[in-house]
Amino acid sequence: MKKIFFLVLVFPFLGNSQIVDVCECVDLKLSFEKEKRKTQGHSYRITKKIEEALDSCDSFYRKNRQDLEECTSYFELKKMTEYNFNKMEFDMKIAQNPNSADAYYERGIARNWNDFEASIDDFTKAIILDQNYADAYYKRAFKYSISNDHYNAVQDLTKYIEFDNKNYGAFSARAHNKNKLNDYRGAIIDYSKTIELNPTNFISYERRGECKFSLGDYDGALSDFNKIIEIYPKCSECYFWRAKTKLKLYDKEGACLDFSKAGEEGYAKAYELIRENCN
Repeated sequence: MKKIFFLVLVFPFLGNSQIVDVCECVDLKLSFEKEKRKTQGHSYRITKKIEEALDSCDSFYRKNRQDLEECTSYFELKKMTEYNFNKMEFDMKIAQNPNSADAYYERGIARNWNDFEASIDDFTKAIILDQNYADAYYKRAFKYSISNDHYNAVQDLTKYIEFDNKNYGAFSARAHNKNKLNDYRGAIIDYSKTIELNPTNFISYERRGECKFSLGDYDGALSDFNKIIEIYPKCSECYFWRAKTKLKLYDKEGACLDFSKAGEEGYAKAYELIRENCN
C-alpha cells in the first residue's frame, strides 16, 4: 500500500502503469548488473527467480522501448524523494530525543548509500549512546569497508561477533576485510567459519582458495576450487583460479584446459594467460 501511494503521489507524470512496469524492469536489470560487478560475474549469486524475472523483463521492455527515457527521471526523483523524506523523519526524532541511539542508527541507514562519512557519524553516535548496540557496529563496519577502511571494519565486525557468533555474514565480511589487509591466514579462518555456518555460501570456497593460493598452499587452493566447480560448474573465475593453481603444481595441460573453460564462460582475461602459457 505504501509503495502504491508513493507512486501515485510522486509520479503522476508517468501517465500509465505500463511505464512504471517498464521502470521496474530497468530497476531490476540495474540491480542485476550491480550484483554482477560486485561479485565479479559470479552468476551463482543470482537466484533462479531473478534470472526468470530478467527474461520476462527483456521481453517486456523490448516492446515498450519508447517509454524507457522517462525512467531516468523516475529513478532520480524516486531516490531523492525517499531520501529526503526518511532523513527529515529521523532529524525530527533526534530533535525530539537527542539521546535516542535508535534515531541515530535509523538515520545512518536512511542516508544515501554513498554518504559514508555522515552514516559513520550517525552509527558512532548510536554506539556512544549505547555501547552494546550490535547492529550499529555491524552497519558501521560495512560503511568502513566500502570506504576502504578495512582496519576499522575488522574492529567493528570483531565487536559485533562478540554479540552474535552465529551470523555467517559477519564472518564472511570480516574475512573479506582481512583479505584486503593481506591477512590471508586470518581470512582463511573466517571463510572456514562462514562455510561451517552456511555450507551454501559458495563464494567463500573461492575466496578461501585465493587466500591459500596467496600463501603458497596450492593443494589446499586446488581442493577449494574443485569444490566450488563441482557445486557450480559455470563459475568462470573459479576455472581461471584453478588454472593458475594447476600451473603452480606443474599441471600445464590441466591449466590450459581450465583457462579455455574460463574463457568459454566469459572470463576474458583467461585468453591472455593462454597466449602466455599454452602456445
